[in-house]
Amino acid sequence: MKKILSKSPLRISFAGGGTDIKEYFSKNKSAVINSTINLYCYCEITFNKKNTVFISLDKGLEEHYKKSSSNSNLIIHRACYEYFKTKYNNNKDYYVTLKSYSDVPEGSGLGTSSSLTVCICKGLAKFFKISFGKARLAKLAYKIEREICGISGGVQDFYAASYGGTNLFEFHGNSFKRIKISMPNSFRNEFESSLLVIFLGKSRDSSKIIDSQRESLLKSKKRYMEFMKETVEAVYKVKETILTSDFDKFHDLINRLWTVKKKFSSEISNSEIDVLYTKLRALGVKSGKLSGAGGGGFMFMFSDFDKKKVLKDYLLKRNLAIYNVYLTNDCAESNIYESR
Repeated sequence: MKKILSKSPLRISFAGGGTDIKEYFSKNKSAVINSTINLYCYCEITFNKKNTVFISLDKGLEEHYKKSSSNSNLIIHRACYEYFKTKYNNNKDYYVTLKSYSDVPEGSGLGTSSSLTVCICKGLAKFFKISFGKARLAKLAYKIEREICGISGGVQDFYAASYGGTNLFEFHGNSFKRIKISMPNSFRNEFESSLLVIFLGKSRDSSKIIDSQRESLLKSKKRYMEFMKETVEAVYKVKETILTSDFDKFHDLINRLWTVKKKFSSEISNSEIDVLYTKLRALGVKSGKLSGAGGGGFMFMFSDFDKKKVLKDYLLKRNLAIYNVYLTNDCAESNIYESR
């Protein structure tokens, strides 16, 4: 019996997050810089003789697919299955067991749900022997999660998972551009040796934060647009600091972007997070911010090399999980295997 295994990477976003929501980039130029990391979503697809089963191993959920019921706790699994059923199987049921596993929870700021959607689509494309280019895969995953499932969020995560590596992505209306960033070894070494990634112990509903941003855009459009424009402009400055290995300027930009990002919505940070970050700055953190929409989840930060031990000791005393994260060039992939 054959099985299909697919995996897709998670990402950290350096700059531009928040400008990649449709309400903004449909009329204005959006730009983001992100990089894939050594954390992943996984999907296994096997043939099933009797019915179709969706399983999320990390959530501990299992559902049997029923056409007559639209209720589901695994809506991404179901939506991906139904899209391929309609588009590539003449709307006929096909029997599979679709299992997934994610290294970190959804809503934690590393693009987990979007990477999961890319991962499942990549596996189902292999199942139906369809060849998807990276841009097409990202667009399909965006359509399924954002439009069919109605989960609010940006567009960058789908492209990060599909393309892999460190990239500057531009979005404007229906156009898209990828600018691959070849990170100098001098910058990468300093980046990874000074990087600390922590999980704040709770994931959050990123859709609600994105909805809050949307409300901010509608209520105070001029002020909000100024924040967005400054964020987009900073993306290109961050790119230059990477290419020139100017880490001091990189710190300044990350700190400024975090200050601006908190103005997008009152939901992005809170007093507990602000107090923690102030303490970490006092202990030697030079720059940092929450990853993703905000509100909790993962925070990444950079410190002087000789301050890492002090910072780690403090974080462990606070019972905060520290992740060993490094940058990768991995993109979404799938393969067929003979089951043992």
